[in-house]
Amino acid sequence: MNDSTFTSSPQNPSALIEVINNWKVAVIDSNTNGNTKCKSNQDLQKDAQTFFRYISTNTQLDAGSGIILQTRSSHEEALARLIQDLGPAFTQGSHPIRLRGLHVLLGAVEGCRESHISNGCYQLLGDFFLLQCGPIVDDDYEEDYDSLIRDTCVKALIALSETSSPVATPNDDCAEAIKLRCHFCTRGVERRCAAPDDMDQNPSIDPYGGDVPIHQDIRGGLSTLPRSKRSLCFDLLRSAVSGTSKINLQIEASTNQELSGQLRSTLQRNLIQFTEFSTRCIPGESDPRCLMQLLELLHAIQTSFQRWFQTVDSAALVFPHEDVFEAVVPYYPIQFTPPPNNIHGITRKGLHSELLAVLTCTTMDGQARKHGKPTMLGCSVGLFSEQLLPTHPDEDIQLTSLEKLEALDCISALLFQEKSDQVSHLTVDEVRSISQAVRAAHDEASLAVGAERSSDEPNKVLADSCRRFVAKVASELETSNSINLWRTYVTEPLDKEKRRLQLSPARATTSIAYEACLCSSGAPKTLRACLAKGLDPLINFLGDNSTESEDSLAAVHGITAFFSSTHVALTKNKKEGVELTPHPMDPYAKKACSLLLKIMAMDDSSFSFKKAAVTALEYLFQVSTIQQLESDDFVERVCDFVQLLLQNVIAKGGGEKDEERLDYESTSSRVLGNIIGNSFDDIETIASSSIFSSEKIREYVQGNIFLALKKTAFQGNSDMEKNRFDRQAMATACSTNFELASTIVETHINAFQEALSRSLTDSATLSTLDSLSFLIRKSEGDNVVKAFHESSAVDDILDTLGSKLVAGTSARLRQSISQIALPATSSEQEELMAKVNAVETIENGLRPAYNHLVPKERLAKLLKSVNNKIPPLSKRDEGDLFVRLPILSEALQSTSPDILKSLIGEMGDGEKVVALDLLKGLTSYSLSAEHLSSSRVAAASCVHGLLRSGFGTGGDCPTKPLVESVADALDISKDDMGATQNCLSFLSLLGQAAAIRGSSSSSTADAIARFLVEVACEDSATIPFDPRERTFCTSLEGSLEKMPLQIAAASAYGAMLVVDGMKPLIKQRLSHASLKFIQKTYESESAQAQHDEPVSAPSVGQLLVVCHLVCASDLSKFDRKTTHMAATVSVEGLSSDLFQVGKKMSDDGTRARILVICSVLKMICTAPSAVSGFVLTLVSGLLRAYAVASPDSEIGCKLVVLQALEEVTQLDAAKPTIIAVKPAVLSILASAMNQKSGLLRSTAVDVRNAWCLVE
Repeated sequence: MNDSTFTSSPQNPSALIEVINNWKVAVIDSNTNGNTKCKSNQDLQKDAQTFFRYISTNTQLDAGSGIILQTRSSHEEALARLIQDLGPAFTQGSHPIRLRGLHVLLGAVEGCRESHISNGCYQLLGDFFLLQCGPIVDDDYEEDYDSLIRDTCVKALIALSETSSPVATPNDDCAEAIKLRCHFCTRGVERRCAAPDDMDQNPSIDPYGGDVPIHQDIRGGLSTLPRSKRSLCFDLLRSAVSGTSKINLQIEASTNQELSGQLRSTLQRNLIQFTEFSTRCIPGESDPRCLMQLLELLHAIQTSFQRWFQTVDSAALVFPHEDVFEAVVPYYPIQFTPPPNNIHGITRKGLHSELLAVLTCTTMDGQARKHGKPTMLGCSVGLFSEQLLPTHPDEDIQLTSLEKLEALDCISALLFQEKSDQVSHLTVDEVRSISQAVRAAHDEASLAVGAERSSDEPNKVLADSCRRFVAKVASELETSNSINLWRTYVTEPLDKEKRRLQLSPARATTSIAYEACLCSSGAPKTLRACLAKGLDPLINFLGDNSTESEDSLAAVHGITAFFSSTHVALTKNKKEGVELTPHPMDPYAKKACSLLLKIMAMDDSSFSFKKAAVTALEYLFQVSTIQQLESDDFVERVCDFVQLLLQNVIAKGGGEKDEERLDYESTSSRVLGNIIGNSFDDIETIASSSIFSSEKIREYVQGNIFLALKKTAFQGNSDMEKNRFDRQAMATACSTNFELASTIVETHINAFQEALSRSLTDSATLSTLDSLSFLIRKSEGDNVVKAFHESSAVDDILDTLGSKLVAGTSARLRQSISQIALPATSSEQEELMAKVNAVETIENGLRPAYNHLVPKERLAKLLKSVNNKIPPLSKRDEGDLFVRLPILSEALQSTSPDILKSLIGEMGDGEKVVALDLLKGLTSYSLSAEHLSSSRVAAASCVHGLLRSGFGTGGDCPTKPLVESVADALDISKDDMGATQNCLSFLSLLGQAAAIRGSSSSSTADAIARFLVEVACEDSATIPFDPRERTFCTSLEGSLEKMPLQIAAASAYGAMLVVDGMKPLIKQRLSHASLKFIQKTYESESAQAQHDEPVSAPSVGQLLVVCHLVCASDLSKFDRKTTHMAATVSVEGLSSDLFQVGKKMSDDGTRARILVICSVLKMICTAPSAVSGFVLTLVSGLLRAYAVASPDSEIGCKLVVLQALEEVTQLDAAKPTIIAVKPAVLSILASAMNQKSGLLRSTAVDVRNAWCLVE
């Protein structure tokens, strides 16, 4: 033990003795003297913990009462002195005193948790706590002192075992420190589980000679303990592992030396005994929390003990993998469903992860393999394979595809560990077992997908996972040079299936898919074996059976699969810089190409057969070389094939085409597009061996095929408008080659610009637009959009549209024709509206090009142009805005905030857009009734896009100044309901943008939301941020006249709640403000009702605000009071003016009806207790809602009502009321089954059946 010195102030030369004496008095005398003001056990523990933490880490400690303690590593001497002085507490026979003394010792040990404890001190403390941990007879006490004292001792042993040792080299002291921790923790568990009547004296098995009782079978003792006590025992075992880990880290930080042979063997025996003891604790454990502890313990043992099992001298000293495996294997797979509240957070996923961590820990397998002992790899791989393919399947237990997928994931986790080659360590039998299991799972899943028995995707996912797995295993086996394992896994299954491929490919489709996946592994030897034993039999079968049949069709599909997999394998090798010589396709390409081209030339082949051949040829051209098809005959046949594809693509109508032919033509267009794109690749970038490097093929495709396709793609064709496969081929070609896309798009843009300059409404203009728009919409990737924005003519198109729109007319663009100051029959009017329609058509065709990848320069031009035209001062300005606002709106919606801020920041001083002026101009334009509605909607969208993207004025909220413009418009439009609704909608748009912006704009969103709620509920409110503080109020009287205003305000508020991109906290603020207002109104009305004062029914606006809140919120976040209020208002809303019999509703009113019913339905489903007291009102209201809804125009409303009626039957708390109204409901539902709509009739039948079952 280290030397220690204590010094103190002159007043108290014996500081440590005095501190311990104070604790002694607190422990012993306080109880005997009846001192009711003494410290609690927990306080004493905390004091001791604090004292020893400082004494073990600091060199000076103020112990109070003028005592200054200076120390050098004095904690061990202090612990020994503490046990000695507290001795009377443990010999007096008083359990309360004994417990107080143990709490002091527990605190002392916890204070030393981060310090070193020498082996001698550890054994002294361990023996003491172990002695105190045994059974106690406490019949004289009401309190369970037996459990309290023993649990405190276990906690002390836990804290003691988690300390580290002062050793820094692997010597005797190091081994002794680890052995001590393992010994005392296992003995502590035994002592904690022991009972007085089942203890035996057996000191011979105590390596330290202590006369300590030992329980012989730990499982029986553990089973008698409650969960919390078992958990404490498992924590004790875990502490030994934690202490060992600390010792490991100390040693690894100072040296890489190992223990000597005899010392290492002794330590290994102790660690094996500890591991075996831990595994015996698991069987029979059913509590998920304890099971999680034990699994974590075993995995910690595996990772912490591996350092001491790197060298093993005999088989008896190998880590006991088999014991660990047998302890946990009964729990695989995990069968656990967490309870609904799940306050402990134990999930099936968590248990599965911990179990898998134990089963896949193979770090100590090397020595086990060396000495012929079971390995964790060998044990686990058999378990997982058995899960995929049971040896003795139980007919009553059918594994689901998800369970098999989990087993496959387990095998993958076991075999493909980071920095660990496990595949090469498998035995031949294990490899064969894996192959058979995965093959069986793959075949079953593939057949299920093919038979369309799987509608939820798990079988497809399982099949795909199996294919990826087999490819990876094959690659690992080949690269590991395990010849026998590779043959077992690859060639053995191939040899078995080769005969099936030769006889009937249609009955070997799953085998083809499996072998094709092996082919895609990228391993050269596996690739060649799969082609020789899989592809070659299919080619030979097709050569012998060229006529169309089920087998020949399956053979073509199989050939396609092998070609595709070969392409994947060759691509992998190319990325790794490997070129396979000779080429894998040399023996097969020529014959396969000849057979497939022969099928294409057969007139009697079906479209499905030809479609399969086209796809096969597409992949063949990707994997074959020009040397394999270098003869003039083959080049000519390839050219004929491309010509045939062109004919399929440009074929005119001639009646309705069946689906089979359309699929064939669609496939032809895709393949033709890829061929054209590849033929235009730069000859230097094409592999010299590619078939597209042939000069004859390139010239033929570029000079003949492409030009013919280009000609038809530009033209309008009424016979082909429904399926423009010629344009689809062109779009595919553009997706394949950017240079070609640039050429084609530039040609289209120039042709469109030329046609547009002649006429805005000419058919040639619209035909060219259709072709260009088709390329933009249908091409994959970004080639076409990038090419579009690289053209300088794009801006000229917008200028031309604006000038053509207003050219030759003196009329100004207005919202309606009646506003044009000309007679209604004027030809100028008709011409202008035709131009407007043409411009909208053109914009709709071009807008997809602006929803992404818009260059900053083009966006800057659009912003500058719009800013210069706002407000419009001429008809030319009006035309330019009509053209550019929708385009700018589309571009802003897809522009990120960073790009927009960067754009504004990079503009020169003379061109910089003044943000606030632009926003104000767009706001005024959007609210003005003088402009076309489409332009106003686009302007409002631009405002939203600019505000949402963070385009503002410094740190201030840019939304506030815009509200003033809305205030002016509201003041003017009080008597115009349409204009008022527009203003409220625009105000909602501003609120949505402010909510998305957050930060300083949050208060703006709050104020707008509050205004809309007040207008909806009270028909008037003070306009927020209005310098003149004006109040908006309507001059309308009567509830029915005010209803449109209330619906509009409530809808505007509801739109704010569901906007995308808003942070949850902002949404909570918007909801809270309205809830507070609604709750206040509701409480006021409730108070009036209690005093028998007349109470008006909730307004439609108040009802809809509540319904929007219910539909947009998580009701579990509402308190009971709020939920009750929402339920009351929603259910009473079924009797509101919205559901008056005989009243025809506008579209907005119809949507409001559906909203109310949806909110009621949500309350029934998610908060049934809140509506259980309103069942009679609820059912009558739903029946009224069904009756007033039109069977022709409000089918959706009726369907939601029926769904709500069906859910009402699940309200168990209101079963008596439901039974009472059952006859009336069944009667009405019977009449509902006479509706014209079949959907309504079938739904009514289901609902009636649900009500009939209510008893």
